[in-house]
Amino acid sequence: MPPKAVAKAATGVSDGKQPTAQEAYLFYTIIKNMKGKPEIDWAAVAADAGYKTAETAKVS
Repeated sequence: MPPKAVAKAATGVSDGKQPTAQEAYLFYTIIKNMKGKPEIDWAAVAADAGYKTAETAKVS
């Protein structure tokens, strides 16, 4: 898990909320074991992560 300062610099997110290692691993495990293709709003992901476009978020 990156330090908050690094995460903020990398994403532009300043709310200070970071998942614990256990929460991140649970999320990873859930995604890894999905049976169907998830429906993702890439524009919303880009906005939340501080990216300029949905395409940028997709390849990050």
